[in-house]
Amino acid sequence: MKALKIFSLLIAVVLLATMALSFPTAAEDLPSVYVTKINQRIDYGDGIVFTKHFNNSNTIKSSEGNFRWTKQIVCKPTDKPNVYELVSDTVGNLMNGTNGTADESLTIPEGGFIYAAHFDDRDPNSDAFHNSKDNRNKIANLKAGQKVTVVGIDVANGTIQADAVIYIGELSDESSSSSSEASAPSSSSSAPASSSSTAPSSTSSAASSASSNQPQTGDDGIAWLAAAALISLAGASALSLRTRRRTR
Repeated sequence: MKALKIFSLLIAVVLLATMALSFPTAAEDLPSVYVTKINQRIDYGDGIVFTKHFNNSNTIKSSEGNFRWTKQIVCKPTDKPNVYELVSDTVGNLMNGTNGTADESLTIPEGGFIYAAHFDDRDPNSDAFHNSKDNRNKIANLKAGQKVTVVGIDVANGTIQADAVIYIGELSDESSSSSSEASAPSSSSSAPASSSSTAPSSTSSAASSASSNQPQTGDDGIAWLAAAALISLAGASALSLRTRRRTR
């Protein structure tokens, strides 16, 4: 009887822990990457969002976007506002047609976008070197199916706000909404970065890839987990009460 009581308690603990991991995460708990421009050719240290507005097409050639010495993620929309899903693993440096190479391209999913991060390695002692390297590394090993949350980015209209950012993972609805409401007025793009400019620092600290790859659970699944946990706790309590009565 004692073993059964302990087993019930363990099940309840596991279910409650699973529920905690399943909830969308707050902004401060997720790594993020900066956004310098939208729908412009990549320059030193940039973090750029590409939508179909870049060339009125869903296909962008490397020579057009300048996908050299960059990492890219290609994302499609989900059924949740501002949350997108990677359609493939992170895409690395692409050939651009020079020296007899193929001019490789990326295809934007309908309603989605491409995010490209460039590493400015010209001056190892500069902030731009370290910030852009850190920014690119955050998306270097993402996998198909992972989620990202955009804030301050209007993918449908191809515009960004001054504090646009992409979180690696799924934000809670409250965090996503409050971040969007606090953003500056929209603009079609930010000014091009000069060759001597410093890349923006990320707005949150890096987290492990395991935490950003945490599978999400729907509302129905969470409700079932909660019910199962309560049943297990109730069963354990009943067993404990029954045991005490027998020992009197």
